[in-house]
Amino acid sequence: MQKITMVKKVIGDGSPCRKCARAEEMLRARGAWERIDEVLVFRESEPDGDGAQLARRYGVTSAPFFVI
Repeated sequence: MQKITMVKKVIGDGSPCRKCARAEEMLRARGAWERIDEVLVFRESEPDGDGAQLARRYGVTSAPFFVI
């Protein structure tokens, strides 16, 4: 079984990025949110956080992104 991780971004003022919020809304509306096993947050204020580390590891520069 595969694990699905979603990484979403929180901008400097603490609010979620619009694209990430829309992606979550869409996943919930389509009944797919339950398939997400883990959600990590990329906070601009925490360059060494879990979300930031995963982004660097995979060379991702935009959010949201998914790792399967």
